[in-house]
This record gives sequence, C-alpha cells and structure tokens, in this order.
Amino acid sequence: MDCLSSPDGVGARVGDRSPVRPPRASVYVLAVVLIAGLVAAVASLAVYREFAQYREQTLTTTMNTARLIDQVVESMFAKVDVSLQTSARFYLDRLGQRRPAGLAVEPFLAEQRRLHPEIISLRITDAAGAVIHGLDPGEQAVNLADRSFFKAARSNADDRLIVAGPVLARIAQKWVLVLARRLQDGQGRFVGMVYANIAVASFQAPLSRVDLGPHGAATLRTSELALVFRVPESADTIGSTRVSADLAAIIQAGRQQGSYVAATALDGIERINAYRRIGTHPVYVIVGAAPRDRHGDIASSIALIGVLSLVALGVLLAGARVVWQTTARLHADLAIRERLEASLRQAQQISRLGNWVCDARTGKCSWSAVLHDIFRLDPSGPALPFAAMEPYFEPASWSRLKRAVQDCATLGTPYDLDGQIIRADGESAWIHAKGAARRSDEGEIVELHGTVQDISERKQLELALGRANEELDDLYNGVPCGYHSVDSSGRYVRINATMLSWIGCSLDEAIGKLGPRDSFSEAGRAKFDSNFPSFLKTGRVRALEFELVHRSGQRRTVSVSASAIYDAQGRFKMSRSVMFDVTELRRAQAQVSEIRSTQDAMLNNQRVGVARLRDRQFTWVNTTLCDLFGYRAAELEGRSSRLLYADDASFEALGRDAYPRLMAGESFHTRLQVRRQDGRLVWIDLQGVLVDAASRESLWMLADITDLLRRQEQFEFNARHDALTGLVNRSLLDKLIPQALDRARRQGTHVAVCYLDLDRFKPVNDRHGHAVGDEVLKDVGRRLLQSVGEADVVARIGGDEFVLLLTGLDDAQGHRPVCERARAAISRPIMMAGQRLSVGVAIGVAVFPVDGDDPESLRMLADERMYLDKASRDLPSGPAG
Repeated sequence: MDCLSSPDGVGARVGDRSPVRPPRASVYVLAVVLIAGLVAAVASLAVYREFAQYREQTLTTTMNTARLIDQVVESMFAKVDVSLQTSARFYLDRLGQRRPAGLAVEPFLAEQRRLHPEIISLRITDAAGAVIHGLDPGEQAVNLADRSFFKAARSNADDRLIVAGPVLARIAQKWVLVLARRLQDGQGRFVGMVYANIAVASFQAPLSRVDLGPHGAATLRTSELALVFRVPESADTIGSTRVSADLAAIIQAGRQQGSYVAATALDGIERINAYRRIGTHPVYVIVGAAPRDRHGDIASSIALIGVLSLVALGVLLAGARVVWQTTARLHADLAIRERLEASLRQAQQISRLGNWVCDARTGKCSWSAVLHDIFRLDPSGPALPFAAMEPYFEPASWSRLKRAVQDCATLGTPYDLDGQIIRADGESAWIHAKGAARRSDEGEIVELHGTVQDISERKQLELALGRANEELDDLYNGVPCGYHSVDSSGRYVRINATMLSWIGCSLDEAIGKLGPRDSFSEAGRAKFDSNFPSFLKTGRVRALEFELVHRSGQRRTVSVSASAIYDAQGRFKMSRSVMFDVTELRRAQAQVSEIRSTQDAMLNNQRVGVARLRDRQFTWVNTTLCDLFGYRAAELEGRSSRLLYADDASFEALGRDAYPRLMAGESFHTRLQVRRQDGRLVWIDLQGVLVDAASRESLWMLADITDLLRRQEQFEFNARHDALTGLVNRSLLDKLIPQALDRARRQGTHVAVCYLDLDRFKPVNDRHGHAVGDEVLKDVGRRLLQSVGEADVVARIGGDEFVLLLTGLDDAQGHRPVCERARAAISRPIMMAGQRLSVGVAIGVAVFPVDGDDPESLRMLADERMYLDKASRDLPSGPAG
C-alpha cells in the first residue's frame, strides 16, 4: 500500500470527506430479517454441536479417566516392584554371605508388607518352587512350581517384573494379581523367586475415582482378556474372558491405547470406551460411559437453545431501534472529535508519538510531523511508499512489520509490536508500532490507521536492566552455595535456587512461610533456637554447622555464616546468610579418621598378620604374620612373597587378579591356601590396598581362617544331615529330589521315590528304652546304605521314617531289586545288648515320570502307597525281640 506525504496535521485526509447520513429504514428491516434467519441457523447448528460436543466430552472424560487409572495402577506396581527388588537384594546378600537367612528375612518381608496395604502376602520360594519365607504363623507351605509366573521367572534370565493373574492364592484363598521377580546368584543361576500377591479388591479404589454415570463402567483385564476387577461388579467371576469382539480384536492386536464404541458383553449396554495398557505390563484398563445417561441433559439443552433464540430475536428488534436513534447522535460527535484531535497532536509531540491514516480505497495516507521526525525525514518532502520503507528497518523487524501490515490490510487484524529502525541519518533506534483497520457498515475495510512511538530511551534502559538482572541472577542463583535472608521471626524473605534445591521447596512455598529451622534436624533446630536470639543482637554468626534435611529425606551437613542488616533506627531488618555444603568434607574427614583407627587396630592386632610389599617383595611384616607362617621377620623382608604361596600358579593368578584393581584405586579381598615354613597348607583371608601408586607399594592383611572353615564345613554338614544316623535330612532331600528329576528329564531315565516306615519299632522303644531304639535306627541306616547304589540317596525324615531316592533307573520296575534288598536287610535280626531284636518295614514307591513329574506329587503318592503296604500286611504291634 503506497503512502503519500501530506502537509496536513494529524488525522488529515487527502480528498474530501463525505458527510455521514443515517441509513434508510428499509436497510434496517432487511438487516433484521437476515439476522433472524442467522439466529435460526445458529440455533440449529447449536443443537447439532450439542450432540457432537457430548460425544467429544464423553470420549475426553473416558480417555482422561483411563490415563488417571493407568498412572495410579502403574504407580502401585512400581512401589510394589521397589519392595520386590529390595527384598531380593536383601535375601541374595544373605544367601551370598552364606549366613542363615530365615531370622532376618521374615521381619524384613513383614516390614515391606506394612509399607503396602494392598499386598496380602510377600513371599520367597526356592528354585524348586517351594515357599520358604513370608508365611504367616499357622500357614502351610505350598509349592508354586506349576504356576505360570514361577515358570516365567525360572525360564527368563532377564531382570524384569513379572505380572500374572488373576489367580486364586493357594494359601490365602483369595483372588490376587501376582507381581514377581527372578532370584539368581552371582553366577546367574536361578535360586528362586520373590513375589507379592495383590488382592484384586484393592483395585476398586482407583477404578472408582471418577463418576462415569449410572451405567458407566471401569474394568481391569489382562492381555489374555481375563477379568481382574470391574466397577460396578458384575455377575461374572474374576478371571472371566467374556468380552465384546471389538475389545478382543484390540487386545489381540497389541494396541497400547485408543477408543471404541460397542455394547459390553457383560450387560449389553452400549458405551463410549477408552482403553490403555498399564505401562509395559500385560494389563489393560477399559473405561466406558453410556450415552443413555445424558439423554435428559441433551433434551434440556435443546429447549434452552430454543428459548435463547426467541430472546435473541426480541433483543435484536430492540437493538435495531436503539441503533437507529444512535446514528443521529453520531453527527454531533464529529465536531467533538475534531477538537480532540487537536489536543492529541499536542500530546503526540510531547510523547514522541506519531500517527498515520491511510484510505484503503485511494491508497493515499497522511503522516503526522512527529512521524517524519522519528525517521529523520523532511516533513515537507513526499511520503515514501510502504515498500520503500524497508531500508529504514532491521531485517527481522521489517519482516514482522510487513507481515502484520499485510494481515491488517487484508484481514483487518490489528497489530502491536516493537521493532528496530535505522533513521535516515544512520542512527539506530527502537519504535513501538500499533495499527488497526476501520470497516464500513458493509464490512469492507475502508481505512487503516496506526501509531509509531520512539521508545529508544526506554529500550536502552530495559536492555541494560535485563543484562544487570541476568548477571545478578547468575551470581545469586548460579553459585554452588545457598544464599538466603530471614526476617526477625526466622522466615525466608530471599532465597536462591541452590538453597531451594537443598530443601526441596518452590519459591512460593518458602518465602514468608518457611525458614531454615524447618529444614534442620531435631538437633539442628535446638542449635538454631539457641543461637538465633543472640544473632539478632550481635548481628554476626560464623561457621555454625547443621544437618539440613531435604523433603525427600536426603540429608547433608552445612556450614552457615550470616550478618545482619539494620534500619535507620537500629532495628533488625533481615539477614545476609550464606550456607556451604560440607557433607563431603566431613565424610572425608571421618573416613580419614576411620582409616587411621583401622590401621592402628590392624597393626596392633594379635590375630591379623600385616605386611607391606613393593613389587611383590616384603618391605615390612608384623609379629603376627611371622607367627602365622613360622618365619622370622629377617627371613621375609627383602624376599618375594612367592615364598608363602602354595605353588607358582596361585602366585601368578593373584597377581593378575589383584594388582590391576589396586592400581585402579580399589581394594582387593580373597581367600586362598598358603604354605607355612614347615610345609603345612593353611587357609587365610587376604585383603590388600595400594599405599603409593608411584612406588607400587601395597599393604596386605592376613588372617588364619583354617579352623573357621573347618567349623563352617562341619556346620553345613550338620545342617543337611540327620544328627542321629548321619543320613541326609529332609531339608537336603527337598533339594536333591528336584535335581534328580532334572537329570532324569535330560537323560531320559527314571527316578524312584521310596518311603519306608519301620514296623514293630515302637515296642522296641517302649520295652528296651530310647537308647536301644536309637541304636536300632542307626543300624537300619547302615543296612539301607549297603542296599543302594553309589548314586542313590538314603534319608531319614523323622522318627522311624526313611526315604530312598533311586536314580538312573532304566524303567519303571528298576526299583524293585533295591527295595527287596532293603526289606530283606531290615528284616534280619538285630543283636543289641545280648538280645535278639526284630523289626520290619513298609515300603511305598512312586516313579518319575510314570506316577508324576514334580517332587510334591511323587512324595505324596509314595507316602500313600507306604501306608497301603502297611495296611495290606496288617502287622501286629506287639513286642519285638
């Protein structure tokens, strides 16, 4: 659009202005008729949009509700998974240290359960699926080897959360959703599973968070379509897979989220449904709202729209009369406008505000004198076309202004923007430009008008202030220490970003509401209360240390120094406080102190040998090391440490393992056999650290653990064997049976589990006493060992009950010769204290894989058959021997 210069003042136009006359009455009548038709069309459109809006709102509600439930359930799974991982690490640490786990694991699992009310049980199984930890008093142990989630934990070596169910818990007899994790030792071997049972009823709360109407429903289902829980509850039981074809197709296709409209299979009600998969877990949430619940609301909306349309027509007629009367008054306002424009010219000159007006039909415009002066253009010269103004603008500013003016001229869009110009004399300046369009009564754009204000001074001040604020903000918030100020009550009036991150609060939460005392530990609050009153008087405090506690519970040690600011009357105004994090410094000091104490204790310990080595040669040894190996200090110092190793291979192996770790700044710890001067091999516990990397000097501590290992081996043997007979006990047998079954599966052989119960043993005990009875049991154990092969197992599981585990059998009858030998051996008379004693035996056998493929079923069947054998022979219970 071209602009021409005009010598006229502000608001002057090129050409004559036509007088404004009121429009004819026929024009108003035509306008009223057109608008009435428009109102009717708008009312019809509103009815249509009401239906569309309801459907869109319902879909948005169900999608948001599904997202909310997804977040709540995912959060529940994540919290339970944290407890599973924590329990797994605790159990595996105890297991790796070969320490008794039971006494410590049970209270630990109980504490984890108390953290999650939705968990009804948190338990640990062994590698065979037997529940070994987490049982409540009175609960019977069960085996979960047949459960799908146990099989998944056993077969999948990847560390991921397993979600399965719903299943009916065998112990609690409740419907639960199972969350489980695999347990594996340091070599990656499967050692069991930790799992939590979540009652499906605990999902009622998240599924009921939003009111979906009388016929709405929220459901949790697995990726196998099994029903986990539904609100409202239906006649279908938990685990039902009866769903609509639409939902079945969606889940089978593996879609993560979306929506569909279908009739629910459970009740036949059509709903607008939204679904989401819970994270990466095989669980879906489906939320549905029924359109029938809003039919009454939609009818009311239609009635309201009709009433409003009639009201609008009435208002329109009244408004038309008012417009007719108002037009007449516009002529009188024109004179007032002329006077106001004169005042405006004077105000523009003072404020450096220029204006322009452009006739859209003729393309002619006028500028005020101030506008010429802003661009340093000659006021008497011709105005430049708009396109010719480009050299007077910075490129970015010109691009924004050009786009804004074009939109204003074509669309009538007003604009308001700042820009950078280059005056005619080459000086750079800033302007604030505003523009708008005026339309005729017919809606045609007939005029553009706007203002341009010189804001160079303000812009320079803003830029300078912005730079200063950035520098101050960087100085105040970017430093690695906490700055803050408190008032006389100890509340924050200023606080920087570092300090906010240390206490875990936002600026709005801290200012005027909290103080440093609120984030101190209990001891820190007492110290603050003791020192703050004196600080208000003296105005200075230096290097006071406190324990600062983050909202999350994270703790750090801080050192606080502060000075006071007082007003003209000497009253305390606020503090200038700085807080330094000295946590690492104090931790390092404590570690240094601990190392020194440890070194002193080790060097003076009569049980630990200590040696310093350089390039694996002794430079110093203590007396305990000399006593341990039978050498004098002079015989060791200056010689290679190879002297103490059992052989060259162990010497070279330790060098390869230990010294790279020592040079990396790590400590080294191991156990190995070494040789004394007299040639005897002993076991030692060996620990080493690097003292000086440059000289490769290291410090080593040695402790004789030979007796400890011997006692440990004896303890482990006693834990797995019967104290009376020395035979395998029930605990070890429970581990050997699954191992034997695994080997048989791989080799294609048979395994026999044989239960034996002695006949006539009670009369022996009653007549001859328990001492004789014990000798009889030991003799029976020896005879059974002589009856089986080397690869077979003989176990005593209690009283006069024994078990034979026969492996490597070629067929299901392979156990018969062994059982006959055992029966014959036990039936031979026993000579005890000059007396001839006699006992018999009942035997029950179950063979893998003919009679069962898991340990529990084989043991139960063998036990039943043993009692059948005893009953079939109906032996008397009278005296024996």
